[in-house]
Amino acid sequence: MAEEENKLDSMGLPFDQPPETKMKESTPPPPDLPSQDILDKMHHLETWSHERVLRYNALNQYELIYDDIKSGKLGEDGEWFKTINKIKEEFPKPSDPVALRKEIDDALAKLE
Repeated sequence: MAEEENKLDSMGLPFDQPPETKMKESTPPPPDLPSQDILDKMHHLETWSHERVLRYNALNQYELIYDDIKSGKLGEDGEWFKTINKIKEEFPKPSDPVALRKEIDDALAKLE
């Protein structure tokens, strides 16, 4: 039984440790891979608009607008505006997508 408690996973950590602990203690990526910062920036640049569109399409926007017009709230007080604004805040557009793309491309070029 003591032998079973000493078993380690491929990262050298005991099997009974929760996954979040394993992630924090993992080794950094090899030097030929982009840094986590660059990977995060790539993910943001490539997904923000897609994530917005998915959420916009899940809404019945015409009904939201109609209901806001009927209740006299077609503006920042209306549900349509609040819903769209929340999506935009949750998935913000990069402040300068062109500069961000250049930063990513430059970082990737250094790895070659």
